[in-house]
Amino acid sequence: MFAKGDSIEVFLIEAYITDEKPDTLTLTFATSDDCYTKVFLNNTEVFSSNEMLNFHNLLLDVSKLKADEGILRLRFENTAQSGKTYKSDVYDVRVPRVIIVEDGGSYLLSCITGAIIYMIPSPGVAFFNSDQRIFFTKEIPIIVNYSGGFNYPSSYISAEYSHMPDSRFLNLAGLGYKYIFEIPVIEYFSIGINGRTDFLGFNSVSPEISIGLLKLTNVFTIYARARYNFQPGIPGNEFTEVSIGLFSHFFSFNF
Repeated sequence: MFAKGDSIEVFLIEAYITDEKPDTLTLTFATSDDCYTKVFLNNTEVFSSNEMLNFHNLLLDVSKLKADEGILRLRFENTAQSGKTYKSDVYDVRVPRVIIVEDGGSYLLSCITGAIIYMIPSPGVAFFNSDQRIFFTKEIPIIVNYSGGFNYPSSYISAEYSHMPDSRFLNLAGLGYKYIFEIPVIEYFSIGINGRTDFLGFNSVSPEISIGLLKLTNVFTIYARARYNFQPGIPGNEFTEVSIGLFSHFFSFNF
């Protein structure tokens, strides 16, 4: 991602805040030429370089900044050797797991409510050659990688359980790897690969695509997913899934 000025471009490599360090913004960016750089969050200056550089890798304290609906506004000002200053576009940096407890409210109740929402299974429809079946699935990201990520992790490893009533694949467990691309207009687009089993002889491989449709809060994102399941070397067990659910990773280990 880059912000373009008259003659200085800012290449934004990563900008994220993890659950483990909710008061620290990891920010890495490069410029097309050596320059003095200032970083602003919510129009507050949080960094100013004292020498002309073209690469920065920063850890910024954001504990005193107020996130508007869980979002910090990030922008850059770059001063060239000529003395001319160029301003970048404004980027959104999401602050994870912001829990606001009103006076007299219950922190425990807020945590319980969040956990209940998190555990809601995702409904979907499985399409076989001759019929369709409704199913329910729950995916839990276990290991999350934020390297190169912006508002979402760049990739994650997940565990999953699916229940498909009145089907030969009644219960399925699996592990998957997903890679996320943040693109304009929608929240994200991801591709993934899964290995699934019913522990009764069905062992499938399932490539998938997902689209992040809407940020419900600063913790949950509504997504739609399509996935194709097949058992290598054993034809006849193929089926396609379409589902909708909530994506979140605040119970995962972030790297």
